[in-house]
Amino acid sequence: DCYRGMWGHNHSEKASADNPNVARFLSYYGAYNILLLFDAENDVTGICSVKSEGGKDENGDPLDILDAPGVIQKFRADGLQRPLVLAGLHRLREQGQRAVKLEFWGEDENTLDLYRTLGFEMSQQYIAYHKELA
Repeated sequence: DCYRGMWGHNHSEKASADNPNVARFLSYYGAYNILLLFDAENDVTGICSVKSEGGKDENGDPLDILDAPGVIQKFRADGLQRPLVLAGLHRLREQGQRAVKLEFWGEDENTLDLYRTLGFEMSQQYIAYHKELA
């Protein structure tokens, strides 16, 4: 639900541990590198995954991936992506010191500004339009 309504994310209405995508997700990142944010009622309100040496820069050098900080809709405007990103950076630093690529899809301009205040610079942008057909 942390990505519900964010175009560009795979979202399943019937998410479960039996879903093969869940197993692939856990296998790729490892449970230690999937960070969850909880609210006061102990419900998941956010998620962020990290992958040490998950990509390569333009010179072929390894870089770390901070993948898609997601927050459930009712908390998205509260800036909770910030603690997710900071926790992700901390987790990556435990595993080495490399450049970090933050990947995300479907964020609004306020969230982009939040990422900029954390020191991230736009390196790639893909603009796509979509229309829901009833």
